[in-house]
Amino acid sequence: MSDKENAGNVVENIIKMGLARVKRADSSPTPTVNVIQKALVIGGGIAGMTAALSIADHGFGVDLLEQEDRLGGNLNWLQDTLEGHNLKTLLDEKVSMVEKHPLITIHTKTSVINTSGEAGKFSAILKNHEEENPYTLEHGVVILSTGGTEAPTTSYGYGTSDSIITQKELDAKLSENTIDTNKLTSVTMIQCVDSREEPRNYCSRICCMSTLKNSLRMKTINPDLSIYVFYRDIMAYGFSETFYSRARK
Repeated sequence: MSDKENAGNVVENIIKMGLARVKRADSSPTPTVNVIQKALVIGGGIAGMTAALSIADHGFGVDLLEQEDRLGGNLNWLQDTLEGHNLKTLLDEKVSMVEKHPLITIHTKTSVINTSGEAGKFSAILKNHEEENPYTLEHGVVILSTGGTEAPTTSYGYGTSDSIITQKELDAKLSENTIDTNKLTSVTMIQCVDSREEPRNYCSRICCMSTLKNSLRMKTINPDLSIYVFYRDIMAYGFSETFYSRARK
């Protein structure tokens, strides 16, 4: 009211803005979609189990699908982390929580044959590897957590000698005690094999962590062991820089 000369312009602009909104207003009711209150999670690894528990804890039913005969995915062969956390304990806890949850139905040895439907209402045809007839499952949402696998390679002589193995194979052999670290005199580790170049022009963010973990593990068993690491960059992100410094020392 203190600026009476401009008051008319202010009121006029407010009215114009209101009319502009009315021009584009839709008088028809907002469409709604009926959603089946159930989720399908494909993949029973740590990601799939975590997703299933999160949804089920909110009160919705979940069908958890795993093509292998047991849950766990990569945690079934991975024993510990760079930080020393025991992954078997984590695996046992998660599997127990999933199996005991009343809203989670587990389908092991099962694959997806076909899917169809639309947002809120999907239909998946599933096939148990030990049964002849497939069956249909309806759900309102699907989460893909099919996990990661080690990329195949023939570089650097892999496949031509038992002495040339991958970090995953080394990790498994150390855990199973099928490799005698005390009998080794030197080990060479090659980073970024077939990676960070076409057609895999990216960093996997796990290889360097595996190298640091296995290097420190082997040096603990055999302090006299010489380990050589060939790399473009060591991607020791976050607090893992501490383990990189320890390995360099």
